[in-house]
Amino acid sequence: MRIFTLSLISVTLCAAIGLGYLLDYSYLKIQQQQHQAIQINQHQSFLFALAKQLKPDSQIQAPLTFTSSNLSEFFLPAELTKHIQTGEPLFLQSSQQMSLHWLDKNNSQQIMSLSYPLPIDDAVPRPQKDYRLWFTLAFYAGIALLVMLWSAPLIRRLFIIQAALNKFGGGELNQRIPNSHFSYIKQIEVGYNQMAQRIQTLLEDNKLLSRAVSHDLRTPIARLRFGIDWLEEKFEDDADALQHINRLSRDLDEMSNLVETLLQFARLEQQQVALKPQAYAVRQQISQLADTAMQLHPDKHIQLAIDEHANIQVDANYFNMLLNNLITNACRYGKQQIDIQFKQLKQTWVLSISDDGDGIAADIRDKVLLPFYRQPNSQGYGMGLAIVARIAKWHNLDLTLDEAHLGGLKVTLKGKHK
Repeated sequence: MRIFTLSLISVTLCAAIGLGYLLDYSYLKIQQQQHQAIQINQHQSFLFALAKQLKPDSQIQAPLTFTSSNLSEFFLPAELTKHIQTGEPLFLQSSQQMSLHWLDKNNSQQIMSLSYPLPIDDAVPRPQKDYRLWFTLAFYAGIALLVMLWSAPLIRRLFIIQAALNKFGGGELNQRIPNSHFSYIKQIEVGYNQMAQRIQTLLEDNKLLSRAVSHDLRTPIARLRFGIDWLEEKFEDDADALQHINRLSRDLDEMSNLVETLLQFARLEQQQVALKPQAYAVRQQISQLADTAMQLHPDKHIQLAIDEHANIQVDANYFNMLLNNLITNACRYGKQQIDIQFKQLKQTWVLSISDDGDGIAADIRDKVLLPFYRQPNSQGYGMGLAIVARIAKWHNLDLTLDEAHLGGLKVTLKGKHK
């Protein structure tokens, strides 16, 4: 940032001082020319006034020169000759002198001439114009041009940073800003690269840890399962022992489900996910998932409001995983009634799943979408809605949690037809 600040101040000062001096010099030159034009006009007026008082035998002091010559010896272009023969005075000017010529009133063949030498720095008069507005515009235009030339590398680097941030936010964790020998914000670029590297390392370590822990836990769980099965056979006649064994079996099932959930989320956390969108028969697929859920939860009733021909484009495997988590949660936390509705519009579609449970407080609805976050006094592992949120994001779906008309939670998915 120090280089950025110093360069900005330097460019601004140099542009203001340099352009100010250049434009001031040019303006003074024009002013000088205009001043010379005024002096020449004054000389012309003086010569005209003096000529009216002169006679052929008049004596003139230097630097003025008064002469007379014959018309035939006075060589002029035809147009100027006609002009002077009309009796009108003729004013001529060169780079060295100005002169006034007229016919003698008493002798039409005699030309009287009055000359006045010009100073060396006097020039031919030019039309007088007011250049102040143009110089003001030129000054600000020059300042703007110099600032644009200075800021062009900065703007280019900012676009590179923006592109890197967009790609990094889109999941390309290996995206970095290329180094540049000339950059005003090099410290920011280096800081971003270091931050991105730390985030990538932390996420990769987290994924590796989740996969490793979940995978390594499978072996001792399997051993415990074999041991509990052996104990059930060994103490099948002992009621007290079987009661404790069944309790251990339920705890082991819960641990096994947790490990499977961790493995499932670890697979979803893979860096590259290749979706395979295909035609998805909404009613047929959801009916199968609902039937399976009602077999596992016979006390629950799932009502469908889906058109027979409803069809969308999604990855069937991942979308079934999403719906299975939502329906399972509704059956787990709902009391009896679950409603699933699907509305298909011209450009969008809306799918909602509502239950009659206790719902989720409005102030924690965003938190329950995070991994391992659980409501107070709730069951589960806090992974179901996190998996739903991740799959919905992959499909570019809008996911919202609201209060259902049944009194519980309403989960709404909104997508666009492809």
